[in-house]
Amino acid sequence: MLNIYERTEKERIDLEKTIEKILSYAKKQGADQAKVSINKNTGISADIRAQSVEKVTFSKDRSLGITVFCNHCSGSVATTDLSDSAIYDAVDAAIAISKHTERDEFSGLADKDDLYFDHIDLDRFHPKEPDPDLCIQRAMELEKLTMGKPMIKQTISSYTSSSYGQAVFGNSYGQIISIPFSSFCSSLTLLGEKDGNMETGGGYHISCDSDDLWSTEKIADEAISDTVSKLGARKVSTTTSPVIFDNTVAPSVFSILCSAISGNMQYKKISFINDCLGQQIFPSWINVYEDPLIKKSLYSRSFDHDGVKTKPKHIIENGIVKTYILSAYTARQLKMKNTGNAGGTCTLKISNSGISQEALFNEMGTGLLVKETMGMDIDPTTGDFSFGAEGQWIENGQIAYPVHEITVAGNIKDVFKNIVKIANDIDPRFKNKVGSILLGPLKIAGK
Repeated sequence: MLNIYERTEKERIDLEKTIEKILSYAKKQGADQAKVSINKNTGISADIRAQSVEKVTFSKDRSLGITVFCNHCSGSVATTDLSDSAIYDAVDAAIAISKHTERDEFSGLADKDDLYFDHIDLDRFHPKEPDPDLCIQRAMELEKLTMGKPMIKQTISSYTSSSYGQAVFGNSYGQIISIPFSSFCSSLTLLGEKDGNMETGGGYHISCDSDDLWSTEKIADEAISDTVSKLGARKVSTTTSPVIFDNTVAPSVFSILCSAISGNMQYKKISFINDCLGQQIFPSWINVYEDPLIKKSLYSRSFDHDGVKTKPKHIIENGIVKTYILSAYTARQLKMKNTGNAGGTCTLKISNSGISQEALFNEMGTGLLVKETMGMDIDPTTGDFSFGAEGQWIENGQIAYPVHEITVAGNIKDVFKNIVKIANDIDPRFKNKVGSILLGPLKIAGK
């Protein structure tokens, strides 16, 4: 019987042959160019509550995506059936669809010189055979660590999962590449109660290597702390005050940045910072650097969704926009160099002030620490935003009490410009590596 590595290798060979078959058939049917991606994933998960198994799920998923280009008209089809008849039908359907789409001179495969033909190992493949007993045992242990803890009423969910698979990509230029991957996750969601008021909280961790997964004790401690910290929450009076975005909220600021400077937003001119290349939009001490090649990172990749080689680069340098986030298509629209960002950015490293979150509290004095957001509403053309928030009210540099049912509003351009300091408390679980952010005054709607 083949072991997990031998099976994966055999599967890789079979999937690459399938892609070659699809590309050959697409060419015979009249496609000028084509690209194909296949993803296969095998996994198991367990969900526990009250030390009873609620659900164990074994999954074996696969998906196939085909895009053809015929005289700059494109057609795409997705399917889960990898039989010969199904893949030929899918190619025929994609070509038929292309005959009904408008000609677009910017469509087509990425330039061949930009494509990835190397073999960089990012160390993301550490598979384990699916084992329901191990999943159940870990989930049971997670929940057990919270039982009998003060103010913890019950477990909503104790969850563990293990999966592995591979992604195979190919196109008409002869590029066929395979990337194996694995993933392990543990999470815990709790219900807390104090004086008849109840709140939920949780903790989690995810990693490509089970040896790097946080201990059950660490995840349980986070879940308990998060839940208890919300109990006794109150509203604050409507006001304007400085705000700190906690390190779990701060990464979203830079996700908004990446969306605003994406090629799609820029060539359509629908971003709140149109034509911003070379402009200063952050304080001069802030740098944003993309590193797509960090080993053992869930967010690393050696090629983008177009098959283009990824490279480290400065996105923001000394507060100035150095590049847009471009795919092959949007680069052509803007007559710029492809940046290898079809599908978005990888890990971003953001400058910090070398201080703790507690130091931010002291600098702010009195204001709001936002730890959770709900219903984020942002106008992409103006940058105006509002969102519901929960967190902590800070007085004289100390946490005073938890707050909820409040709304924070402002303009994201002002948020960018008015970053006072960034702490060094980076949460390693997030793609955007940034600590808590101290901002200038924002509007807070409460009671």
